[in-house]
Amino acid sequence: RHDFLLSIQEVNNRSILFGEKASILLLLCKS
Repeated sequence: RHDFLLSIQEVNNRSILFGEKASILLLLCKS
């Protein structure tokens, strides 16, 4: 169960990073 919680945290961190990259790409496309 501990590994499962760690993997959830890892996925959340990656999705946050991906969201930041996506928003940066959108800003670049708009400008």
